[in-house]
Amino acid sequence: MKNKYKSKVRMRWHRRIGIMTSLFVVIISITGIALNHAVFFNLEGNKINSRWILKLYNLTPETTLISYNLNPDWVSQLDESIYINGNLIGEFNKIIGVTYNSDSTLIIVATKNSLILLTPSGEILEEINKSLLPPGEITSLGLHRNKVILLTKNGFYEYDDNFIAFSHTDIKQLNLVKQARTPSHINKLIEKSYQEQGITLHRFILDLHSGKIFGKMGPVASDLIALGLIYLVFSGLRKWIIDIKMSKIHTNKKD
Repeated sequence: MKNKYKSKVRMRWHRRIGIMTSLFVVIISITGIALNHAVFFNLEGNKINSRWILKLYNLTPETTLISYNLNPDWVSQLDESIYINGNLIGEFNKIIGVTYNSDSTLIIVATKNSLILLTPSGEILEEINKSLLPPGEITSLGLHRNKVILLTKNGFYEYDDNFIAFSHTDIKQLNLVKQARTPSHINKLIEKSYQEQGITLHRFILDLHSGKIFGKMGPVASDLIALGLIYLVFSGLRKWIIDIKMSKIHTNKKD
C-alpha cells in the first residue's frame, strides 16, 4: 500500500515537472536550431528595435557622449557612432578632431587612421583611409589661414582645397575646435537614435536560449529547468524498469 502511494506521488510530480518544463524545452529547441543555422537565418544582419525587448536589456553606452561645436553644426560621438546635429552618420574610430573647410561647405572629421569628408546635412562624400594620409598617427586637425592642417606624429601637413594632395608645412599652431557641452535637444536625439539601433537577432536568441534575457534570475531558472529535465529522465527510467519487473511478475503468475 505504501509503495503504491509513493508511486502515485512520484508520477504526480513527474507530470507536474513535465508540464512546467515543456514550454521551456520548446523554446530551447527552437532557439538551438536557429543558433545552429545563424548564417542561413542571417541572425547578425537582423536587428530588433522592439521597445519592450530593449527595455529588458536596459541599453547604456560604454563611453561618454562627446561633441564639437562648429557653429552652427554639431559633431558628436557616442561609443563608435558619429552624429551630425544629432543624426547618425555611421560607426568610426574615435574622433581626434573636426573642422570646416575654407568656405564652410564641408565638415572634416579626423579619426586615428582616416579623414571623413561630410556635408553639413550629414552625407558622407569620402573617407580617406590611412594609405592616402600623411605618414604618422593623426593627433590633431584644424585650420591655419583657411587651410586644413593635419597634425601627425611626423609633423604638420597642409591639404589642398580638393583633398587630393598634401604637403609638409612649418607652421607651429592650429585653430582647433574644442569639445563642448552637448545641447539638450541634440542629446535627446542621440539618446533616441542610440536606443533605436537595437540589438542583433543573434544576441536576442542566444540570450533567450541561455536565459540571460530574464536578468540575474534567468540562468538560475535555466539551471532549475535542466535539473527538472534530469529528474524527468531518471523518474521515467525508474518507472519503465518497475513496469518491466511488474510485467514479468504478472507473466510468471499466469504461467
